[in-house]
Order: sequence, then structure tokens, then C-alpha cells
Amino acid sequence: FAIWNILGKDIVHVSKSQFKQFLWRPRPASLLTPKDVREVKKEFKGLREQFEREDEELRESRRSGKAARKRELREPFRAYEQERNALAASEEEARIQARNGRKAEDPTDYEILMETVEEIVEVKQDIDFNRKKLTSEDERD
Repeated sequence: FAIWNILGKDIVHVSKSQFKQFLWRPRPASLLTPKDVREVKKEFKGLREQFEREDEELRESRRSGKAARKRELREPFRAYEQERNALAASEEEARIQARNGRKAEDPTDYEILMETVEEIVEVKQDIDFNRKKLTSEDERD
């Protein structure tokens, strides 16, 4: 058997032959009579079903509350979205005329140009005459 402290450090480790069980904190005797235990076991199934129904109702009410909150947030967004889509549709003809009859959604109408500009700002070279010359045995770069 082995006994550990709360940090998991092995305090005692003893090997005993024919050692089967060691009860550190044995359970106290039940306060229910054997008859009471049988009744509890019989009623357990019905009570379990009742509690599961109550739990499911609680979960469903929470779900419906979350759904209502999501709906409250979604409706103003959808109204805003429809308003913006209607505005874009009403301005579409003006945008087409501004582009000489071309729609903006056609990706073949665009030409991508990339231009790279490099500029040397300053070049400075410092020579340290006080340093020793590097040899093949040196590790510095």
C-alpha cells in the first residue's frame, strides 16, 4: 500500500502479501432502514423522470430566452441591411454612368498595377582599427 500527502508526495510505501483493502474513512452506517432503501429504489425511477422533465423544461426556457434575445438583435440589423441595399440599388444607375457604362462588380474591368519604388537614404561604413583581425579559430561573425 502507499500513502501520499496532499501534494502527492509518497509518504509511506509498504508491500504486504495478501493485502486486499484499506479503508481510510469507512462509511458510516445508513440512517435508512432496509425497507426505506427499497422504497427509495422503487420511487427513484419515477422521481428521476420527473426531475429530467423539469430539467428539460428549464433548458428549453433558457434556449427560448436566448433565441428571443438573438431575434431582438437580428431584426434591427436586417432593417439596416435592407435600407442600405435599397440605397445602393437606387444609386446603381449613377455609379454605372460615372464609370462610362461599366458595372463595378465586373472584375475583368480592372487592371492591377504594382509599382515598387526603392530609394537609398544613406550609406555609412565604419571601420574599427582597434579590433583584432579574425582568424579561422574565432567564433564571432
